[in-house]
Amino acid sequence: MIFSGVHVWTADTPTKEQRAAWIANLDKIAARITAVVVAGPTFVSDRSASSCGVVCAVLLLFARFVSVVSVLTVAARRDLYGDAFNEELFMRPGAQFTHALVEFDDQGVDGSVNGLANLVGRTSQWLRGFQTGFARNYALSMLAGAALVAAAILAVQSW
Repeated sequence: MIFSGVHVWTADTPTKEQRAAWIANLDKIAARITAVVVAGPTFVSDRSASSCGVVCAVLLLFARFVSVVSVLTVAARRDLYGDAFNEELFMRPGAQFTHALVEFDDQGVDGSVNGLANLVGRTSQWLRGFQTGFARNYALSMLAGAALVAAAILAVQSW
């Protein structure tokens, strides 16, 4: 069953080429019919390939009327060009702005975070050279730290 009791929907085939392709497909369907076919605005009692012919006739009649429509009709069918207006004024600039924000995030924000991570990694690598695994070295570094803290306290109190 191609269409059953429904009119031929032509809104999705606005060009002559699309309607011609539709008619060609209906001709192919009609050539393969071996059982019951109900195509378009026909009665269920019509059980032959002629129902495809009715749809073709409707499409050809529609094509005749489409060629004489006014500019206002075309504008009304295109929702008074609201979609085209919104696409040009908001969607495309918005998409470009979003693309610029993504680039800023990738290069600026992610770049600074990755730079900080690189700095921490290099500092850790440098500090790792001071780790020897001997307790005496750690005790000596704690003694040096305690001496620095004591010197800082004395310096602040004498000032």
